Amino acid sequence: MNRYLPVLLFLFSLITFSGKAQVTITLQPNSSTGKDAELASCGPCGYSVRNFGTKQDFAAFAWTNGGNTSNARSILQFDLSSIPAGAVITSAVLSLYFNPNSAEGGHVSSFLSTNSCYLQRITSNWNESTVTWNTMPSTTTLHQVTIPKTTSSTQNFPSINVTSLVQDMINNPTQSFGFMMKLKNEVRFNKMIFASSDHPTTNLRPKLVVSYVPPAVAEQTSSLSANSFYRNATTYTDQLYLYPNPARSTVNLNFNSETEGVVSVQVMNITGKQMSMRSVFVTNGINVIGFDVADWGKGMYFVNVRGAHIIRTLRLVVE
Repeated sequence: MNRYLPVLLFLFSLITFSGKAQVTITLQPNSSTGKDAELASCGPCGYSVRNFGTKQDFAAFAWTNGGNTSNARSILQFDLSSIPAGAVITSAVLSLYFNPNSAEGGHVSSFLSTNSCYLQRITSNWNESTVTWNTMPSTTTLHQVTIPKTTSSTQNFPSINVTSLVQDMINNPTQSFGFMMKLKNEVRFNKMIFASSDHPTTNLRPKLVVSYVPPAVAEQTSSLSANSFYRNATTYTDQLYLYPNPARSTVNLNFNSETEGVVSVQVMNITGKQMSMRSVFVTNGINVIGFDVADWGKGMYFVNVRGAHIIRTLRLVVE
């Protein structure tokens, strides 16, 4: 029997199983189970020390109140406790819906600037019933997401890609406490006005849909290596990585080979469909193999690298 055959069959079985193991959850909490709050800056108005944890708006704006600067940001946290540590997030989509009942009116994007917003990961804990502008939690700009300016005063944003942010939340639970929405430039007069989880209309509340691969499958697949399965080999490399990852257009496979020879690079999607297959002659030292992913769908892929002295599988996320 070919000594590589058990390894290759095991690799393929894990990849195929991964597709079946993907889990999707939908979170759209109500006023009882949701956690969100608006933060308002107007000190002379008394807003900067006031809690707005039950407001039906999830808003960001730069405005005035009685001649005073009156800005607002909003914070939101979903309960991700059902997603196990080590899970690979293949997709996370946030939906925000315009609040037609808001006292603030509709979205406004001014001529001098725009109402484009950032979504950032919150890195410190907060309490919905006590948080204020003066006690707002800290955030990070890592993997922040831009919500583009509105094109109408009642626009919904039902498909905001927050995959990288949610993966960061799973990877760093002690420094992850939801999303903050704020204007990119807090210049008057700009507004984005969405419904919060306190809104009485269910389908207007913020919604997060997350798809993930459980860690038992993801880690088994990513840990396949020459060290584990090719014990008779005298040389192999573990300096093997993909960049950028996540990717949008092109990806480079970089590795330091200790020998010359032919290496095959196969890419499969989460259902086991082959997306790409290449055989490349590599030399001793650093090698870079590039391939195009621009036409592939968003999600997770498995890059199988096989050669005389290496068998590895890497995970690739296309966003």
